[in-house]
Amino acid sequence: MLDVATGEVLASKSATTPLIPASNTKTLTTLAVMNAFDGEERFATTVVQPEPGRIVIVGSGDPTLLSVPAKAGTYPRPATTQDLAARTAEALKQAGQTSVTLGFDATWFEEPGWNATWPANYRDQVTQLSALWVDEGKLPAGGRSRTPALDAAKTFAAQLTANGITVTGEPTPATGSGDEVARVESLPLHVLVETAMNRSNNSYTEVLGLQLARHVGQPTTFAGSVAAIRAELTELGVWDEGTVLHDASGLSRSNLVTANMLAKAMLLLDSQPHLSVILDGLPTAGVTGTLADRFTDDISSPARGVARAKTGTLSLVSSLAGTTITDDGRLVSFAFIINGPPDGWASKVWADQATGVVASCGCS
Repeated sequence: MLDVATGEVLASKSATTPLIPASNTKTLTTLAVMNAFDGEERFATTVVQPEPGRIVIVGSGDPTLLSVPAKAGTYPRPATTQDLAARTAEALKQAGQTSVTLGFDATWFEEPGWNATWPANYRDQVTQLSALWVDEGKLPAGGRSRTPALDAAKTFAAQLTANGITVTGEPTPATGSGDEVARVESLPLHVLVETAMNRSNNSYTEVLGLQLARHVGQPTTFAGSVAAIRAELTELGVWDEGTVLHDASGLSRSNLVTANMLAKAMLLLDSQPHLSVILDGLPTAGVTGTLADRFTDDISSPARGVARAKTGTLSLVSSLAGTTITDDGRLVSFAFIINGPPDGWASKVWADQATGVVASCGCS
């Protein structure tokens, strides 16, 4: 536990022992991303025309791209291929073209899309990574696509057809070159980060890791993503000796980080305005998100509505890291990582109660 204003260590036990953090890896990834970017960047999905009668849809890693608009009143409202198809059809008709063949280009990332440390049964938790997908690669009939770029292109082809453009043949891989016909752009990066954290979305966070790798000149692979995250965290003074990362989302059971790292990360998020957008994506204890149904007993309840924290859960792994105001008005950051508990629910209750004790203490 750290004092956010001074950095003073208020309490510590085994804080530098590397342990499996589960989804709290996302805290480190998003911190690294926001440290490297301005936060206003957007990632475009474009349609280009290498030659008359031929168009190519090109992805540049918008993780939130949808096929159709989100329901009215929902937040956020990402770009859609429906909009892109309408714009493309209008431009083609103005050029006197009503029939095309369609290619797709997802080479913005080199990564073939599946981490070697993820078991096959995680395919319901994360999509095969791609620089081009719609609806996070989730299939209408259920499950997740293993060919998300191809499926996105097929969706786009159907939408072009609905807009009066005949698409001849099946979409094929292609190089995106030629004049731009139409484009849609992602939400600003800071909103993508907020959304990834709020939903604890594995696919979104892995794409953000690849975007970070590309931005800083690393290969757009899992190894490049991890190298980029390490470099940013080292610059911030957060990286601890013995830390091991294999992915950006925390699905890998081979990841090892320290509670000290997570507490330092949370301190930075609550003390630096540029990074504080990540806090906007954290649930409030007993109120929102993954913490809505927690902090219900007398010991943990002092943290209800006060603490904001990121959870992490895998089999035999539980973590909780965040910030809270203590009873005497002190802002502190905290992190708990529990590995190997025989009772997963009991470990969550323990972390909630520890947070409640911190919130109710006079720590001055």
